Amino acid sequence: MFELLKLAKNIIKTDIGKVFVLTFDNPNLKSLVISLNKDQLQLGQLSNESLMPNYSRTSVNVFGKRPGRFTLFDTGQLYRSFKIDSVTEQSIIETGDLVRGQTDWGQVFDNNVLGLGGESLAILIDEALPIMQQTILNEWKK
Repeated sequence: MFELLKLAKNIIKTDIGKVFVLTFDNPNLKSLVISLNKDQLQLGQLSNESLMPNYSRTSVNVFGKRPGRFTLFDTGQLYRSFKIDSVTEQSIIETGDLVRGQTDWGQVFDNNVLGLGGESLAILIDEALPIMQQTILNEWKK
């Protein structure tokens, strides 16, 4: 009976913020966030699910861009700079070196370059759910 009472007390005092941090501090989930963000940008999609504009004819013909949407890839330096800085009780803080010359791509695209939306967010949730469930069970068993 004591174990059931202890379990009930642990359930009541579950700290959701702590569960979020413990779940998303997982190195595999951190890597997944970065990977999904890069994949999303390769498709020319921003975190708010809007699409970036297409390269102009001049960009394609003169500067050798591939036809299609902006991907912000160019040299790949921006993509390589993506990292998870921290996980707080409310968010996953991802950063990247968005400054390219005098242009801040984050501001150009209303700060929607970093972050997940649409299918990318659904994939992250699917991957995180079992980890979060196990984290909750671990917290309850303390």
